[in-house]
Amino acid sequence: MVIETIKRRLKEFVTLTWIPLISNYTKLFISFCLLAFAFLIRMERPEWPSTSFCLGAMALCSLGDVCLNLLPIEKRPHALLYTGAGAFMVGHAFYAIAYIKNIIANSYAYFNPGTYIAIGFMICFLIVAAVCIKGKKLSPVMIGVFGFYILVIGFNFVTICSYSYSAKSWAWIGALWFLASDFIIGLETVFKLKKDYLRKWVWLLYPAGQLVILICQNC
Repeated sequence: MVIETIKRRLKEFVTLTWIPLISNYTKLFISFCLLAFAFLIRMERPEWPSTSFCLGAMALCSLGDVCLNLLPIEKRPHALLYTGAGAFMVGHAFYAIAYIKNIIANSYAYFNPGTYIAIGFMICFLIVAAVCIKGKKLSPVMIGVFGFYILVIGFNFVTICSYSYSAKSWAWIGALWFLASDFIIGLETVFKLKKDYLRKWVWLLYPAGQLVILICQNC
């Protein structure tokens, strides 16, 4: 009886049965709220070295959200899909630049234990990704794009972890959640998984991750 209860509770946690599936317009509302928050930080703390690039990163991610959520999936042209993916990738690069500026402004060393732990994590991440796509009939172009995307988001993750270690910041949690949301999207894309609970996890981790990244950019 206890085991069955634990299994049921675990299944409810994984599938997020108590959380409703939000609409595309709600997703866009959340995204624009985050963009407004990034803008307010930029206006209130213009002296922080990272605020401009963090605002740019959030603007790019909001553009990606518009491209991916403005139309239903069945009506969305491939051009919007590629534009959205490209916007997210450049957004990750902007976040990395923002945190590099923080590292430079505080005279922190880029390579530290936080950096090495993050690199080790990304190596494991790459191994898992390689196992996931093994045997899948993906075009060389798709594999190249997929690999480059992982490289960019990995660089962002490692950079934020580097800063977090030196500054004793919680920003690495946001970077990890952001990375996890991208990984879930990758699984959906490669395996054509259309599960409501995966969408729920993306829209828990993605906005929460960016919120932490924005809040902890100078702490």
